[in-house]
Amino acid sequence: MSASTVTTPARSARDGNGSFESRRGWVNEDGFPNGRILADVVQRIVRTVDPDRIVLFGSGARGMMKAGSDLDLLIVKAGCNRRELAARAQCSLSTEGPPVDVIAATPEHAEKHRDSLSLVLAPALREGITVYDRTTAVEISDAVRRGSAANRCAKAADMVQKRLYKPEEALDWLRKARSELAQSRNPDPEVELDSRCINLQAAAERALKGIITAHGVAVEFTHKLGRLAEQAQRAGENLPPLDRRKLHLLSDYGGEAQYPGWGGETTEQDFRDVRQIAATIVQHAERRIPEILQQRRSMPAASSTTCR
Repeated sequence: MSASTVTTPARSARDGNGSFESRRGWVNEDGFPNGRILADVVQRIVRTVDPDRIVLFGSGARGMMKAGSDLDLLIVKAGCNRRELAARAQCSLSTEGPPVDVIAATPEHAEKHRDSLSLVLAPALREGITVYDRTTAVEISDAVRRGSAANRCAKAADMVQKRLYKPEEALDWLRKARSELAQSRNPDPEVELDSRCINLQAAAERALKGIITAHGVAVEFTHKLGRLAEQAQRAGENLPPLDRRKLHLLSDYGGEAQYPGWGGETTEQDFRDVRQIAATIVQHAERRIPEILQQRRSMPAASSTTCR
C-alpha cells in the first residue's frame, strides 16, 4: 500500500445541549468510511505493529456507518501477544481522528474461534474486508465497496443493540459497580488475579453504563470500555482523563479472559494498572450519577428521554 499523508478530522465541539455534532469528513453519505482517512488509520497501525493483515468489519464493512459510528478493525499477526498488540495499535491512533475499536488475533486464534458466538471474531471474520495485507497490494476504497455488497444484507440481529433504561436505574448500575469493585479486593490467595481483574472490568463497565443511563440514553450491549466511554461523552459527560492503553487492557477481562484457553497471563503490574483505572471510573460515577439524576428531577416536566 503506497504511503500518503492524510490529515485526520478533529472531533467537533459539543453543542449547547451537551452532545457532539457530526464528525465531518470521515463518514461518507453512502455509509462507507472515507477512504483517505481509513488509509491513514491503517498506515498508523502498520507503522506501529507491522501486522500481517488488517480487516475492517462492523458497520463500516456493511456500508451502514453514521456520524456516531466507529471503525472496527481486526489485526492479524503471527506469534503476537494479542492484548499488547491491540493496545499498542490503539495508542498509535490520533485522539483527534475517528473513533476506532481494535481487536487482535494470531492466525491460529482466529481459526480456532471463527465460529464462536461468545467472541467478536466470528462476525469480524464473517463480514470482514481486508484493507491491508503484507503480501498483496490493497486499494482500500475499492476493497470496501466490493466487500460491502454482500454485507449490506446482514441481519438486524448482527447490528449493535441497545436498551433504554429508566434514568433511576443508574443507581442499580452503580450498586453493581461498587459490588464488583469490592469483590476485586478479595484477599483470598486462591482468588486468581485474572478473576479480580474480571471484577474490575465489570465494575468499570457498570459504572459507565450507569452514567449513560442517568443521562437518559440507551446503553449499547458491549463490554468494550472505550466504546462505552465514547458513548458517555456523546451523552454530554465530561469523563476524567483515562489512559487509553490501560482502558483497552481492562476491556479484555470482559471477554476472552473469562473463557478457558485465553492464553493471557496477568501480572501484578497489570492488576495495579487496571485497578487504578477501574477505581477512577467508579469514583467518578459515584459522584456524577446522583448529580445527573438531581439535575434531571429539576428539569421541566415536558423534557423527555430519547433513545440515542
